[in-house]
Amino acid sequence: MIQPEQTGAYERLRTKLKMRLLDAMDGAGADSSVSGAQRGTLEEHLRSTLKNLGEDVRALQLSREDQEVLLKEILHEMVGFGILDELIA
Repeated sequence: MIQPEQTGAYERLRTKLKMRLLDAMDGAGADSSVSGAQRGTLEEHLRSTLKNLGEDVRALQLSREDQEVLLKEILHEMVGFGILDELIA
């Protein structure tokens, strides 16, 4: 769970992950559709990126569960329908 004093660091980590995911998407527009296979590839890229940013994760003391929530949120925001993904799944 993120503490109030860690909010800035958490948002910086989210931004880094989003930027790296956007780079992996090769500049595809926000309205471009992403297939299930592509989404899986992007998810793996995001997991790898999060692992490479280990120091940031350790500084925030993110649990595995928190990391999974973070990854899902970013994927939903970047290649899905945001919060609606959970409702329409």
